[in-house]
Amino acid sequence: MPQVKIKRLTPDAVLPFRGSDGAAEWDITALDVKLNVVQTPGAARQPRAWWITTGLAVEIPAGYCMKIYPRSGLAANNFLRLANNVAIIDSDYRGEIKLRMIADEGGEFIEPKAGMVIAQAMIEKVEPVTWKEVDELSETVRGDNGFGSSTSVQADPTPTEDHTATTSAELQETAETEEPAATDTTSNTSTSKKTSTK
Repeated sequence: MPQVKIKRLTPDAVLPFRGSDGAAEWDITALDVKLNVVQTPGAARQPRAWWITTGLAVEIPAGYCMKIYPRSGLAANNFLRLANNVAIIDSDYRGEIKLRMIADEGGEFIEPKAGMVIAQAMIEKVEPVTWKEVDELSETVRGDNGFGSSTSVQADPTPTEDHTATTSAELQETAETEEPAATDTTSNTSTSKKTSTK
């Protein structure tokens, strides 16, 4: 099991902790929060954004990295996410862990505050690779087909209405409409018999 060295840059910093024994990630607590909205000329709205400091610095073992994700509840309910979606802490970085959070429109309003569990971190192994330049790549069935090519996108997920289905009301209406026709047939048959008798 790799051991990660961690340093508090201030006594108030909260060390990462797991919410349950089976939790895959370690909760990260905000130490200080500063509103940081970048004014974009011509933009209709400016998204709410904050710089979050943690007061923590880490020494990730060689061959590993730390990945920091937004908390699922804050992302799903409050649309609060990391500006770069996933923050990566390399093994040779020794500075403070800082995060920039953005609140997209549409979620329940929430403002990050100091002491709030704001994100979650995971230590992942980094596989070493080498790059080999070639003139040709192997061929596959997919080839160079890109976005959305592996699974077709259903433009309208609404089920198509079945026009062949008949409701009980329609059946009753049909039956009532057909009854006079049956009476007329009987009437005509009786008339025909009387005529033939004569």
